[in-house]
Amino acid sequence: MLVAEDGLPKMTGRVVGWLLVCDPAEQTAAEVAEALQASRGSISGAMRMLTPSGFVERFTKPGDRREYFRLRPESWKQMFERRAQQAARAAAICQRGAALLADEPPESRARIEGLRDLYAFMADEFAEIFQSWERRRKERG
Repeated sequence: MLVAEDGLPKMTGRVVGWLLVCDPAEQTAAEVAEALQASRGSISGAMRMLTPSGFVERFTKPGDRREYFRLRPESWKQMFERRAQQAARAAAICQRGAALLADEPPESRARIEGLRDLYAFMADEFAEIFQSWERRRKERG
């Protein structure tokens, strides 16, 4: 999913996949490398891509000098919230573009207005999806 749609390197997707199912949930880079039969360098590169966004967090345990990695709680939801914000920003940009073309014939504005409408729709739908998700989570406890 992350690899195909977001263009991330294959190893990054494998690391996320492993961190979704591993036990315990927190792993050292060496443990991830061993589980995925990958080099420490490729794991390090994947972690460098995943930690700045907060998707994966790096931490240490008291009395243990090793660094551990785990998926940050709510990271999936936050990823989709960022996409919703991106859609809203894109709709606003398209709206400014459409305003610049206000005096042009409708066929000249159609493409940017169509894109604006799509992004605005996506932003609205994301908001409804998040509300539904929160209701479902509360219902399930």
